[in-house]
Amino acid sequence: MKLRKILALTLATLLGLALIPLAHVAADTVVQSGPPSIAVGVPGTPGADVAFAGLDWVVIGYDGVGVHSAADTLTLLLKNDEFGTTPFRGGAVVDPGGWTLVGGTYYEGSFTDPSDYEDSTLQQELAAIAGSFPAAEQGLIQPRNLTDVNGAAAANQLLWPLSMTEAGDCEQAFSAAFWLRTYASALTVHTAGILGAFTGGSQPEQAAAIRPALQLDLSDLFLISSAASDGKGAATLGGGFLEATAPSGAIKLTVGSAAQTLAVLATPAQAVQTAETLQFSYENATTGADQFVSAVLTDSGGTVVYYGKMADSSADDEGGLSVPLAGVANGTYTLSIFSEQANSDTNTDFASAPISMTVTVAGGEGTVSGFDGTVLYSDDASLLSVLGESVIAGNEAGTLAAPKTTAITVDNDVDTLTLADIAAAATATVHFYSDAAFSADEDMAVSLAEGDNEIYVKVTAEDGTTVIFYQVTVTRSTATTTAPHPHHPHCGVIHWIRNACKTVWQFFCHVWQYLCAHAKFHAGQIWEHVQMFW
Repeated sequence: MKLRKILALTLATLLGLALIPLAHVAADTVVQSGPPSIAVGVPGTPGADVAFAGLDWVVIGYDGVGVHSAADTLTLLLKNDEFGTTPFRGGAVVDPGGWTLVGGTYYEGSFTDPSDYEDSTLQQELAAIAGSFPAAEQGLIQPRNLTDVNGAAAANQLLWPLSMTEAGDCEQAFSAAFWLRTYASALTVHTAGILGAFTGGSQPEQAAAIRPALQLDLSDLFLISSAASDGKGAATLGGGFLEATAPSGAIKLTVGSAAQTLAVLATPAQAVQTAETLQFSYENATTGADQFVSAVLTDSGGTVVYYGKMADSSADDEGGLSVPLAGVANGTYTLSIFSEQANSDTNTDFASAPISMTVTVAGGEGTVSGFDGTVLYSDDASLLSVLGESVIAGNEAGTLAAPKTTAITVDNDVDTLTLADIAAAATATVHFYSDAAFSADEDMAVSLAEGDNEIYVKVTAEDGTTVIFYQVTVTRSTATTTAPHPHHPHCGVIHWIRNACKTVWQFFCHVWQYLCAHAKFHAGQIWEHVQMFW
């Protein structure tokens, strides 16, 4: 995964990260886009010393220049005497058991001459040292086939001693004379002096210092930072971004690794959000000791100007992700988020492929565009209501062949159904049809007959792939009329009695009115008048 080529648009290479908290940002930020400028073989210059596998190393070859160098590689030589001394090949005056006698001395291992490098004590020591390196850092070392040695060629060597020519080319001082891999005779192997230049030969059984060299693969170089405590280690979890400045001493590497994984997620709104603190989520982050979700901001030229640790993923591979922009200067940046194993100051860090986006910062707020992570479109294709009536969908599959069924009842005065009368999930798209084949699109309007009406609804979720089909029975009530009074078998008799009573009542009302007007009549006369009215 040629991450360094991706960096032209995303990360570039950071010459530094001598990081300072934003409250104390330095006035100048010196960052290089592309590989670092390393003065090969010049001690004390920035980038000439590299921390790797917990040790300090001197750069003796870089990107095709110097000792055993090629494009996208870094050749290192141990700077200090951490591994003591060893014979080139173990020897003894008395046979320890199975050793070979040459010139009055018994030597260990398989060889033709004691000065053969293959299966020498020195080779075995260097293999053991390489084996003690963390596995991830071992994986960065380019094996070398040593053909300029006495005896058989030594294949796939991770660590190797310098040759006499290489020692003369780099002339790196050391605290003791150290073994080279070239030979002078069967009983003499070259050593280099304390000042690094070739001095002469030593017998294989004599002791000399172990000073290995190695070549690193930089094709996935991600960041370069200070190897001191003011480097990436100065960035604290949740402390926001720190501004990058150039290192003044030894550097450490951050290298891309396929073992580091991360997915950054955003809702459609988050993919274009504007906020002082950008909000995302993440999943599939690499977990384990010293694992973080980190981020850098690069400017339009690809120069990294800010770095920060945003989340701790040591235990959980998913969670929320906040990216505060406090202290970030106005401008347009590329925000790149990655999983990172942030090791000690003298060990290599490892990073995943970055997830990037453009962030335009103005007045402390950032606006996101060009998000290249995973957008979380909704898969909700629920049908909520029809004509204002809530629906409860059946247990059918919801496919074209087996749509989910539901039913509602509406009043008789509801005689039309339009697309606006159908409510589904907020971000879903709705179509409705008049046929079970879902082919007769009725997105304008349909008339509802009294009784049952079958309509067919297709709901497509925001993700564009989740589709649910529904068959909806809309029952329109029939019109209502006033029903006649039901006929009773005694209705005629009741009707005659009611009319007779009414007539009698009216008669007595007339009599009373007459008597009131002619009160002087005698009883006999009253009776006569009653008879007259009757």
